[in-house]
Amino acid sequence: MFCSKCGAQLPEQSIFCSRCGVQIGVVAVSPSMPPFLSRKQFYTSSPQIQEIYEKQRRWTLFATVLIAGGIVTLTIFPPISAFFYIFSSVLWFKAIGPSKELTKMYKEYVMQYQQQQALVNPEIMK
Repeated sequence: MFCSKCGAQLPEQSIFCSRCGVQIGVVAVSPSMPPFLSRKQFYTSSPQIQEIYEKQRRWTLFATVLIAGGIVTLTIFPPISAFFYIFSSVLWFKAIGPSKELTKMYKEYVMQYQQQQALVNPEIMK
């Protein structure tokens, strides 16, 4: 069997190309196993996760608006511009916390899903 993207030769049971990472075949999933969620679907999958995601988005948006305000005021009154940049930097750090937390939660979800899938379909792990 060969990869349709890069042409690498692959074992018959391959699901992903070992060279370029493209998905080769569809993985058989048990009817009792829920479908895999993309990152965006995961962020809206529960109220708790959605709340963290929305908090991160609000802080990021607020910091972006302040940076834009700093750019505009730079031409009018530079000392005020410095305030915008300092304050927006603090807000960016405020937005990074929830972002790291969401990334960690999603990575844990992916690992758990892969473990469940390996139990359902042991050939995946070969």
